[in-house]
Amino acid sequence: MVWRVAASLSLVIFSLAVFLGCRSHQQAVPTPPKVLNSQDAFNSVQVGMSHGAVIERLGGEGTKTPENDMKVYSWGQSNAIFRKDTVVSVTGALFARGVKIGMNYRQVVAKAGAEGKLAQTQSCYTWKIGKSSFHVYFTDDKVSNKMF
Repeated sequence: MVWRVAASLSLVIFSLAVFLGCRSHQQAVPTPPKVLNSQDAFNSVQVGMSHGAVIERLGGEGTKTPENDMKVYSWGQSNAIFRKDTVVSVTGALFARGVKIGMNYRQVVAKAGAEGKLAQTQSCYTWKIGKSSFHVYFTDDKVSNKMF
């Protein structure tokens, strides 16, 4: 009977040793640095970073804010930037032809006399940290701008 207790105890100790030994050899999974406040978060995002790198850095995907998405159309050397199909900026000959902020795409085409060429599209994501929030704009999945 004593040898059964000793054998059972040895088995328990062996199992515990194996379990603890296996746990001590597991590799730690690196965790992204925690951002302490919104200013640190804003400063940690750099132009050219991928969307994935920003998500990893900030520990979350952010909220896509389509109302801040922008499209840039070009007519030769002139550009018009649209947000929600409304001109928010215009340059060059388009301005001279009477294109104004607030016009929609069809109105600009009428003034320009031709369809524009889509030059780029920007997507905007917002991160809220604490009581602050900031916007990060991506062009071709890379940070192109950020605003506090």
